[in-house]
Amino acid sequence: PRLRFPLKLKHSQCAVQVPAQHAQLLPTGPRLRDLAAARNPPLLIGTDLIDSFPFPATGNPDDCVDGNSSAPGCTANASYAAIAADEFSSANADFSLVWIEEQPTSADVFDFNGSDLILAFMRDSNLTYAHINAVLPSGHNVLSGCCVPRWLTDGYPYAAATRTNYTYNWTQTQVRGFIQRRIEVSVPRWLNSGVEVRGIFPVNEAVANQPFVGRGGWPNTWLYGPEENIMSWAFGNSTDYFGQIFRWVRAAADKAGHPEVRLFYNDYGIETPGPKADAVLKWLIQQRALGVPIDGIGFQSHLPCDCKGAAGCNDTAVVEQNMRRFVEAGFQVCALFGASEQAMPARFPPWVSLVDRACLSHCMAR
Repeated sequence: PRLRFPLKLKHSQCAVQVPAQHAQLLPTGPRLRDLAAARNPPLLIGTDLIDSFPFPATGNPDDCVDGNSSAPGCTANASYAAIAADEFSSANADFSLVWIEEQPTSADVFDFNGSDLILAFMRDSNLTYAHINAVLPSGHNVLSGCCVPRWLTDGYPYAAATRTNYTYNWTQTQVRGFIQRRIEVSVPRWLNSGVEVRGIFPVNEAVANQPFVGRGGWPNTWLYGPEENIMSWAFGNSTDYFGQIFRWVRAAADKAGHPEVRLFYNDYGIETPGPKADAVLKWLIQQRALGVPIDGIGFQSHLPCDCKGAAGCNDTAVVEQNMRRFVEAGFQVCALFGASEQAMPARFPPWVSLVDRACLSHCMAR
């Protein structure tokens, strides 16, 4: 067995050494990334980087530079970084790239400190970014405070009651401009960071779990509207934002010299046939017919969380057949594994295996 220790890891502002007393924390035996690469076809094996990485407990990355790696948090950071860099070939770090992190204080100021650090770590560790899902917040929680800057949502007419004392000063035209500038500034920076990026999710979770009542006909019966989604409001209380955001991301990627990057719509609760999966497939077909540059669909595969009780939820053949519907419609498919039941970890491996078997028949090369 191999003992990968000690490991000196360098990225943009940190150079850290794994302390000898933590040798037992590092894995031995064949590396996961080597086992995945040996598959036919070869696979990427990924991990989700914690939101605070690569910062030490002090919050200051300079505390982990050469000669000061004993600062609080640096020791744990080093062991974590060693395992992430050595075992995995792909990583996800979306919360370091989200809108609230890169434009936290105003529409005029960008702060790339966090995203630059984590992208540098991924680059230096030869980690592929399979799919960036940080362009814009999910369609259903734009107003929840997750991932969207408060300067954009404070005072928004449909926002939570705690914010109704604010006056909303932005016009629909201005908000459209903020979205476009966010895309045109951030996307090229990510793609030209030196990290291989396989795909981007311009729009995430825009379709409801069940149809709305009293919102008119299709597609408003299924897509989140201005009540939940400031992007819908910015486009005249319509669903037009969906296609335009894909077009803006496509144009930004192409202008940055990355026409190979594929664009996916991403959602959960669509792994088995049902009304939501039907609505997503119908919507994507219609959008592509209008010229929207959608390459594929992402299945979030939160099966233990979102699929309980659904027919075929524990049946590989049913999941595979549902994926086939999207493939036959001309969409590439990718599957993400996440959100397993924390209280029932023993159930997680079968769920992963189920999606893995279904995905191997239809998913794009990862």
